[in-house]
Amino acid sequence: MTEQELIAAIEALNREEVLEAMLAMRDILGLAGTDAPDAARGFAEELREKPYAALDDVEDIARAALVLAALDPEHREEMKQVVARAGEMNFIFGGAEIIAIGIAAALVIERIKGGRERTESETVITESADGGKQIVHRERTVYRPNEKMGKIVSALFEG
Repeated sequence: MTEQELIAAIEALNREEVLEAMLAMRDILGLAGTDAPDAARGFAEELREKPYAALDDVEDIARAALVLAALDPEHREEMKQVVARAGEMNFIFGGAEIIAIGIAAALVIERIKGGRERTESETVITESADGGKQIVHRERTVYRPNEKMGKIVSALFEG
């Protein structure tokens, strides 16, 4: 399947297939349980308040994220498999799934349109009154914008 055929296949997916494919990409990229990127925090709050009202937007953003993944040579083969399997689950999407898909789509767009810049880490050691210690280590990866993908994303969401 060529890049253009893959994009055409993504465009031909119905809403449920797009949402299912986005969940699959989220899992492939290991994004489950990750919070929305800073640029999409407002959108994520809107989703949490009224997920069904934002369903059309979630579908559009998810479809755009899938197209971006198809355009990225690093993810193209995975996208071929995801698209081929879309619709197999016959999943019924509730509010929680719509929220997760919207956030995942924003994360995929952020991840693919940018490259990894750095990983920030923080370790906090606390001591309780009984002398026990708790160690918490947090890591956060920061992505830098990629000019080519940034232009594609901007063009998709203008107007």
